[in-house]
Amino acid sequence: MDKKKLPTKKSITLYVVITLGFLLFKMAKCFQRETNETRKAYLLANMRKKKEQFDSIFDPELHEALLNRGERRFTLKALQGALMISLYREEPRFHQPHNLLLALMDIDSLITKWRCN
Repeated sequence: MDKKKLPTKKSITLYVVITLGFLLFKMAKCFQRETNETRKAYLLANMRKKKEQFDSIFDPELHEALLNRGERRFTLKALQGALMISLYREEPRFHQPHNLLLALMDIDSLITKWRCN
């Protein structure tokens, strides 16, 4: 029986970089086709924001600044771990952790609804 190796941080980084590259490429194509200047400015700002969010996943100093401002609640390792579980949810060894994350998100959503009502 051939066991699969766990994905490494390098392979996850590569996967995320490729995914972001594709996303930014699609956004750039939309930006180039747009003729409305207001819409172009909006698309450019959106593209920059996505790039900043991506950079914060791998830059500890940027992530720490977001934590201090209250924009993030997880440590960098916890965020990267949750990202890995989400990206590899199809792998058998990540099914159960992914289901646990989904259950925790559901609980958080239900508690938030309960507090508001």
